[in-house]
Amino acid sequence: MPKWDYLFIVVDDAHGNFGGRPRYVNGQELPDWKQGPHIFAVMNHLLWKGWEPVSFGLGYPIKKELARLPMVFRRPKA
Repeated sequence: MPKWDYLFIVVDDAHGNFGGRPRYVNGQELPDWKQGPHIFAVMNHLLWKGWEPVSFGLGYPIKKELARLPMVFRRPKA
């Protein structure tokens, strides 16, 4: 049975546009995330690196901000 590495990405989508920019990866806020790549570019890069999508988070409003469940990716452990 394969063992997996997991990657959790939370996207900031505060303006209501589907697919903002990744803000958190594995619980750590990315420095300068507002200038980072769009989530679609990140997803393309991850697919090329062997990560497969497991789930895509759903947004819901909390305190005038959009909180998101993480997007989850996995790949077999080396």
